Amino acid sequence: MASGVASFLLATALFLVHSHANLAGLAPEGQTAPGFSYSGNNGPDKWGSLSPIYAPCSKGKWQSPIDIDKDKVVLNKTLKPLVSNYYPTNATLVDRGYNVGVLFGNAGVLIVDGKNYTLLQMHWHIPSEHKINGVSYALSLSLSLSLSLVFLGETQNRILSKDYQYPEIRRRDMARYAAELHLVHKASDGGFSVVAVLYKLGHPDPIVAKVQRKLSELEEEVRARHEVVAQVAVGTFETQKLKRHPHKYYRYGGSLTTPPCSESVIWHVLAKVRSISREQVEALDAPLESTCKRNCRPVQPLNGRRVELFDELA
Repeated sequence: MASGVASFLLATALFLVHSHANLAGLAPEGQTAPGFSYSGNNGPDKWGSLSPIYAPCSKGKWQSPIDIDKDKVVLNKTLKPLVSNYYPTNATLVDRGYNVGVLFGNAGVLIVDGKNYTLLQMHWHIPSEHKINGVSYALSLSLSLSLSLVFLGETQNRILSKDYQYPEIRRRDMARYAAELHLVHKASDGGFSVVAVLYKLGHPDPIVAKVQRKLSELEEEVRARHEVVAQVAVGTFETQKLKRHPHKYYRYGGSLTTPPCSESVIWHVLAKVRSISREQVEALDAPLESTCKRNCRPVQPLNGRRVELFDELA
C-alpha cells in the first residue's frame, strides 16, 4: 500500500513538471528546459544566452511586458468585450520556484476573435510586470501617507514601519503595481491569450482569498520537501468566478514573460486596477526561491507595435 501511494505521488509530481513545461512552451519535445531566475547569472538579461530555445528572450522584437502609454494607445471600436465560458474544475496550487500558480483541469475557454482559448492556469508576479504610463501604485504608497520611506543606497530600499515591513523594495519597484495576475489560455494551434490584472495594495483580493489558506500549506511543503515543483491540491475551483466584464482593456501582440519568451501571445491588460492586501502579497511571495522574490521581467521595447484600447463607453 505504501509503495502504491509513493508511486502515485511521484507520478503526480512528474505530471505537474511535464504539464508545466508543455503549458508554458518551455522546451520542444525531447529537450530539457534550463533553469532561470530573476537575478544573478540566470537573470532576465541573461535568459537569451541560457539555451538556444530561449533565444527570443534577447533577439525577439515582440517581447512582453511593456509600458503602456495612454497617450499613444489607439482606440479600436471593432474590438469586442472579453467573453469567457468557465466552469468548476479540479485545481492544484503549484510553486515552480519562480512563481506561484494554480493549474486547472477542464476549466473552459476565453473567446478571442472567434477562436477558443482554453484556460490552463493562472499565476502571480510581484511586483507587476506591465506598467501604465510608467507610473503605478507602489508597494507602500497606498498604505498611508504617514509611512516613512528611507532609501538605503541605490540598489535596495526598505520601508521602516511597525505596521509593514516588506523586504528588498527597490527604487525601480516604486514605478510598478503591487502585483499582477495572469490568466493563461491556449488555443489548439499553440497560440496564447493572456488576461492580465494589475493590483494596488488595499483590501484583500477575493481570488487570492480562495487559495490563501492553501498558500500556507504550500510554503510548508516547500520547506519540508525541498522539491523543484511543490504542489497542494485545492479541490474544486469555481473558475466561473474568474470572469471579468471589463469596460476597458489594452490589447497588443507580445510574448510569454518567462523563457522561452515565445512571441505567440495576445495580451489583454485590464484597465481597472484591483486591490490586494499586503498579507496576500507576502503569502504569494513566501514560497519562492530567493533569486525569484522579485519575479517581474523588465519592460521591453515596443519596436513599432500598436497598443489598442477597447472602451465600451467610447
